[in-house]
Amino acid sequence: MNSHLRIVTIAAAFWFGILTKSHGFESNWEGLGPRLSPLPMTVDSVAVPCISLAGDWRFNPAPQTGFEKYDAIQTEKWANIRVPGEWVMQGFEVKKDSAAAYWREFEIPDDWHERRIKLRCDGVYSDATVWVNGREAGRHIGGFTPFELDVTDSVKCGRKNIITLAVKNESLADSLASGTQYACHPLGGITRKIQLLALPPVNLSRLHIQTTFDKDFRDATLAVELAAANEGAGNISGLQASLALTAPDGRNIPLSPNRVSLNRLTNQVSMPVIQPLKWDNEHPNLYTLTVKLELAGQTLEVVSQKIGFRQVEVRGNQLFLNNVPVKFHGVCRHETHPLLGRSLPPEWERRDVEIFRDGNCNFIRTSHYPPAEEFTEACDELGMLVEVEAPFCWADRTHLTGSQIDDFVTRQELEMLEFYRNHPSVTHWSLGNESENAWTNYFLPAAKRFKQLDPSRPINYSSIHFGKDGGFCDIGNHHYPGLGGPEKYAANPRPVTFDEYCHLNSYNRRELTTDPGLRDFWGQGLEVMWQKMRQARGCLGGAIWAAIDDTFFLPNGDTVGYGTWGPIDGWRRPKPEFWNMKKVYSPLQLHEDGVPANQSVKLTIENRHDFTDLSELTFEWKLGERSGTVKTSAGPGHASILEIPVTGDGQLLEIRALSPRGFVEDFWRIALGADPRNALPKPSGKPGPVVLEKTDGAIIVHGPGYSATINAKTGFFASPFVGPELLVLAKNADNCGGVQMAGKEREVPIFSDTCNGWKASSIKTETTPSGAVIRVEGSYAQARGIYNYCFNSDGSIVVRYTFTVTEQGQCNPRQIGVVFKLPAECDTLIWRRKSHWSYYPEDHIGRAEGTAKTFVKGVPLSGLAGARTEPKWSWSADGNQYGANDFRSTKLNFIEAALLSPAGHGLRLLGDGSQHLRSWVSIENVNLLAAQYANEGAAPFFSEHVVPDRPLKAGDLLEGEVRMEIR
Repeated sequence: MNSHLRIVTIAAAFWFGILTKSHGFESNWEGLGPRLSPLPMTVDSVAVPCISLAGDWRFNPAPQTGFEKYDAIQTEKWANIRVPGEWVMQGFEVKKDSAAAYWREFEIPDDWHERRIKLRCDGVYSDATVWVNGREAGRHIGGFTPFELDVTDSVKCGRKNIITLAVKNESLADSLASGTQYACHPLGGITRKIQLLALPPVNLSRLHIQTTFDKDFRDATLAVELAAANEGAGNISGLQASLALTAPDGRNIPLSPNRVSLNRLTNQVSMPVIQPLKWDNEHPNLYTLTVKLELAGQTLEVVSQKIGFRQVEVRGNQLFLNNVPVKFHGVCRHETHPLLGRSLPPEWERRDVEIFRDGNCNFIRTSHYPPAEEFTEACDELGMLVEVEAPFCWADRTHLTGSQIDDFVTRQELEMLEFYRNHPSVTHWSLGNESENAWTNYFLPAAKRFKQLDPSRPINYSSIHFGKDGGFCDIGNHHYPGLGGPEKYAANPRPVTFDEYCHLNSYNRRELTTDPGLRDFWGQGLEVMWQKMRQARGCLGGAIWAAIDDTFFLPNGDTVGYGTWGPIDGWRRPKPEFWNMKKVYSPLQLHEDGVPANQSVKLTIENRHDFTDLSELTFEWKLGERSGTVKTSAGPGHASILEIPVTGDGQLLEIRALSPRGFVEDFWRIALGADPRNALPKPSGKPGPVVLEKTDGAIIVHGPGYSATINAKTGFFASPFVGPELLVLAKNADNCGGVQMAGKEREVPIFSDTCNGWKASSIKTETTPSGAVIRVEGSYAQARGIYNYCFNSDGSIVVRYTFTVTEQGQCNPRQIGVVFKLPAECDTLIWRRKSHWSYYPEDHIGRAEGTAKTFVKGVPLSGLAGARTEPKWSWSADGNQYGANDFRSTKLNFIEAALLSPAGHGLRLLGDGSQHLRSWVSIENVNLLAAQYANEGAAPFFSEHVVPDRPLKAGDLLEGEVRMEIR
């Protein structure tokens, strides 16, 4: 017997005691923990062994006493409700602390006669009592863990039956999970699949699978633990199970032994498997184990389980998967849908895995509750490492007595363990989230049982502060450790994971309303943090907070939820952060500095995969009309040369790496010779003289191809634009009424206030050999200083400014620069910039060059949480009254930009890559900011990760210049 399995058996007996048996078999396996029957593929003489109860049910949010005995006539006036689903997201309101009623008819086939009939509920939130044909079948409290009830004695085969549920949202389970509080709306309902199972009177009640490798990690042992329940009346000595294993390619794998006698409390068999294909996140090889329950030559039932040969171990301060040390680079995922709440269609569960796999994540933490079964099945199949977290968040705020701890904490923990333990994608367990003061009383009992019942996986206690588990868990944890975190834990005795790190901007809502470009800025901080994490041995990696925007649009018009904190929005559209995450997490690092002109292309590429050789990938390239594919080879952790048979000068070579799993792992655009993206701009017009004309109230400048008017009192341009106006924009952590959204869409004013109180003290003009200069001295309430306007004969205008901060100007700024106000018809922004990555998707707000309109035709304006109906356009096209996301987002390090009318009139900026650009719409104008300084804003969990703050005090100097031309 495998030593790990021996521990499991002893532990079960120790914790729960040996139970009474009938005919040599246990009569109540549930005493060893919750029973969740293996789903039958076939059952003797039964055509369909599983019946789904999904679909339309009847619903009453305030039922009368005794409704569990109602018939179809008595419920015909009840409303229809979709199952699975939340009742709130379908327009129903249930009084707090009251139970709503669910009712439906169903038919049991004739061939289910004399079978044991089980009702399996994967999730009912959060307190459910079940009746079948008016007879109580059982009760369950816990919204995110499954339960099973035996309803054999209540159903009638070959006839219509009635199932009724009383479901209450509020319970201790809801309080311990902080589910309603977190989602800002009640989660009540039958939220996951519900089905009926037909089992033979003697049936498989438990199937546990574990795989281990030999010391060379070549050959494996498949250990299977089985339990059978005799729920009939006959003597069943001689009961056996036969086992068959099928490889991913359909081959039958011989097993020896391939039969096991079911004659004990637990029954184990260990079988050698020679050189199985390993399961890892980069090679998710799945075998199929088929178990036949047999008695006297008759097959009673057949169950099937997908399995992966993989072994997880903690050694020292590293975690090993199949003897390879791995780091987690992933996200924290809530189950969220804008219109369905926390009840997702099965295809969306798989879609999420595909999205984050394509985003180069290898890991997902299921915060803060176990996921739907369809999600873990997709992770098994597609390749994703998973930390399954128990349904406890801020649980220390809820007081429990001693018996309640076992009833409400330990039971749900064990339901989670039983339901997900056979999934190879599940690498470790999290016993709960941020319940800092509850470890010893609430979670230590479950932690001890996990270590004994499932020694094949490490455990973790997800915490804000390190060490809240008293050192008991296999993995340490620290949320938001900051840039110093990786070094702090590099030599820690056990691995430390940052279960939450690099929190996306979401609470500084006024800043985000003003400037969606903060979302692109975030990627640079992620890159810095991830590089530090990669290099720190004891840092196991972590999960970005979070995966998906946690926002919901209620049928009554309210918008609720924690916020827009995902690299994808609720509709699963990539946001700017997604591309940054994909690039930072990329398993490929390519030398991107360019190739000398007319030299052969030989690029160094580093392989950061854990298990994949570069030979498994295909590299596609394109240069103009030419294209092709190339291959190279290098093992994980090694580098190779990527040779592409082209030369050139002033061209961009596009390369993309195709994963053997069917997606593009990375993209690059490499310059051959001079990089056209970085060419400095020149004035576009013909040179000519500059003439100054003075009137009573203005100074008119006639330059080559333009005329500009300067207000003789303020010293500012009056036409064809207004300005410059000094902007010293303080960081703004305004969350617009609360950290969470919990009501009607909020009106959020833009935050781009320029300095105020300007008074010009001196305006001087001068004609020079190359043009003319106007010098304006004056002061704002926040600063005093000088503007210099240099009008050059080449058509360019240089605006220089030098200001000294006064007492009122002290602040911690997000952006510093000058703003120009252009006519409203200037609705097109064009730019070219030094981008952080060599390649961006065409709709990414951070792309190296592009064009954006103030508003995108056909796209309605949206609030803080984005589009309320499923959009058919990209996230960058979303907009508010200040412009589309693409238009009003900061473009860092611009080289050239223009804000133009349809006729081509406006302002063109000639930069050098050191300044930043932002535009937005106001009531009468379109505004253009040229900033000398910009940072990532007032993100409360992230602000140290990118650009150092530049707090201003009295006497500090603000200076810069803007080179431009009037079009």
